[in-house]
Amino acid sequence: MSRPQQALGPIAILLALISSCGATRLAQRAEARYTPEQVPAVLELARAAIAEQTDLELTLEQVRSARSTAGLSPDLRQEVQNVLEATTRAVIAHSQDADLLEAIMGVDVPRQLAVEAGLRSAQLLFLERERMEAYRLIKRMDSKFPQHHERGAAGGLLGEIGFDLAEDGGSYGLIFKYRNLAAEVLEYLVMNYPSHPGGDLTLWTLGTLYQEQRKLDIAIEKHQDLLLWFPTSPRAPMAQARIPHLRLMIHSDPEYDRATLIQAQGELRNWLDEYGNHESISAVRKDLVDATRRLAANDLVLANFYATLESAEGVRLHARRALAEAREGGDPDQVKEADELLREWAKRAGNVDGTDS
Repeated sequence: MSRPQQALGPIAILLALISSCGATRLAQRAEARYTPEQVPAVLELARAAIAEQTDLELTLEQVRSARSTAGLSPDLRQEVQNVLEATTRAVIAHSQDADLLEAIMGVDVPRQLAVEAGLRSAQLLFLERERMEAYRLIKRMDSKFPQHHERGAAGGLLGEIGFDLAEDGGSYGLIFKYRNLAAEVLEYLVMNYPSHPGGDLTLWTLGTLYQEQRKLDIAIEKHQDLLLWFPTSPRAPMAQARIPHLRLMIHSDPEYDRATLIQAQGELRNWLDEYGNHESISAVRKDLVDATRRLAANDLVLANFYATLESAEGVRLHARRALAEAREGGDPDQVKEADELLREWAKRAGNVDGTDS
């Protein structure tokens, strides 16, 4: 047996015994198991494992244990650190074990490598369709390593996760939809990665998701944020049109919140002035007709209310306004009702021909 082989012999037997027990998840801090004299042999075996890409998890644990050895010379301690980093990089590069890579993120390895291991773990989880687990892992990584160097890649992965969920029409637990999980991920992306490319699409998607979930006030906020932060986005005209549409969805009863109806009507008119040739013009015109007819309905409710109070002034005020709105909205029934009210109260006022003066 050559002298190098003789030096490796005892430690090789020891490592083989450890290996036979099976690899386990990494301890947060490795225990010292070697003497300073054994550490060089541990490093030699680690280099061989890296070259052969075998037993990398066990090798990483052994090198971490070697680093915990007391009494190492400065040069040997630096050599251990170098091999530890090389082993960690090898695990990150070659392992397909998301749990192992997540474990590396939580142990005593250099911050940069811990972040890279965490990101790789999240990527593998996403590929395994464990999308929410991947998202939660990125959140933990962001919390543990604020402003880490992989924020660009992490933001990109968050976007992939969120949009993948948003496009998933499937269900889990019989009644829960994967699509409804997307909002949490995309909200985290918007709040924690505000400069990530595609922010306008993220906000548009959030607005759409909240609209589906009937969280209409929040949906409006998302479209307003899109207009604020991405005013030149091609989605800006659609967001600007969606806001009054959502206001109309919130307030469907003509007896309430006339101010919101007036606000929506004004926003729709402004949109038509600004984007008269946009592809959304038909939907906007339809909403404008809807808003105008609702205002007419609101005035008719008030006119009839004042009629019960025998208030001619109140009836005429709201019936006149209702008539103008009904004509603009093109509703013949509303036009007829408003006109009949005006004629009836004109006669009561002494106009025998029933004309309103």
